[in-house]
Amino acid sequence: MPMALPSGTVDPFGPSSEEVWSDPYPVFKRLREFAPAYFSPAMGGWLLTRYEDVSAALRDSRLSSRRSTVLTGRLSTRNVEWTALLERHLAHWALLMDAPDHSRLRGLINKGFSTALVERLRPRLQRLVDESLDQVEASDTFDVMRSLAIPLPVTVIGAMLGLPEADFGRLRAWSDDLAGFFGNRATAEVFEAAGAAIGQLEAYFTAAFTERRIRPRDDLISALISAEDEGRLLNDQELCSTCVMLLFGGHETTTNLIGNGIYTLLKHPDERNRLIASADVGPNAVEELLRFESPVQWQSRVAAYDIELHGRKITRGSPVFLMLGAANRDEAQFPDADRLDIGRLNNRHLAFGQGAHYCVGAPLARLEAQIAIRSVFERYPRLRLVGEAEWSENHLLRGLSRLRVTTN
Repeated sequence: MPMALPSGTVDPFGPSSEEVWSDPYPVFKRLREFAPAYFSPAMGGWLLTRYEDVSAALRDSRLSSRRSTVLTGRLSTRNVEWTALLERHLAHWALLMDAPDHSRLRGLINKGFSTALVERLRPRLQRLVDESLDQVEASDTFDVMRSLAIPLPVTVIGAMLGLPEADFGRLRAWSDDLAGFFGNRATAEVFEAAGAAIGQLEAYFTAAFTERRIRPRDDLISALISAEDEGRLLNDQELCSTCVMLLFGGHETTTNLIGNGIYTLLKHPDERNRLIASADVGPNAVEELLRFESPVQWQSRVAAYDIELHGRKITRGSPVFLMLGAANRDEAQFPDADRLDIGRLNNRHLAFGQGAHYCVGAPLARLEAQIAIRSVFERYPRLRLVGEAEWSENHLLRGLSRLRVTTN
């Protein structure tokens, strides 16, 4: 049963959601205090907003990650032609699986994203960032998103997969169309665009698999094709879904991390100056930026059993939204949680999740953000905003569509 919210507290996904999501954290704070397990009629599921609850839920086997049919269940009859395609594809994302299927796929994927392997990319990442900033050197004003935050991650994950640079633009466009499917305000047109994008991506990667089987390379696609788990290779559907998941996750989340991080430091000049002054604070700074403005605002699960929480009954089959962004601002876990502190210690944020489904690309995202954010402010220590930044309409993937800055 829905519960009445106290005066001054609103459903973050209700009619006033656009206003709420320009700064959702005051609403999250009231939900943590008054309705830590809240049924959102707009989302048709339960919102958990306290750090302790979200952290526990991320590791709770009673909450299933196998939720592809819940996602596609939002499709209208108009979208029937895309339903089977999306369900088939998403059902093979490791992100949307439970053990043992998740464990098998995750073990194979992990081999390409170890911290040691990612660290070897540091010189190349620095070169890519420097080249991007060189291209705007002659301009007093530029858009951080278009010039750096958007192209860098897709270039990196595309190169790791061994894809031609000439294809990065359309790969990014297909990934963006797919991102709309996971947003909370997706329309029939958005669903159709996502279905069309999946079709294009499946055709693209199927052709790449055919070519790699004839001429293997030193890239992630070739490694996945040859990877075995107890003598079993990935089939074409598993390969395709995994490559799309890596492209999507490697692009969307890191783009938002870089953009949000630069924007947040521009709004907090003392912390920006602190970053510039000390090389040692860089890794801690990225962790605090992940906590303060989380690029993924929630993860969803499905209750596999009836669960009691804070006097509420979450019935079997109910969607449960683990609000990472809300948990990362919980004063019970983070003292002075609404203050940005790039030197914050013991920063056990949940921006990359926790447990078995912890983000496989976290080491790469961290490294890209460390290099990109520090490089921007070392080159342009007096950088400032031009006008207002523009947030995207996708509340799940919290990020900016535009971030105009000036070096003058």
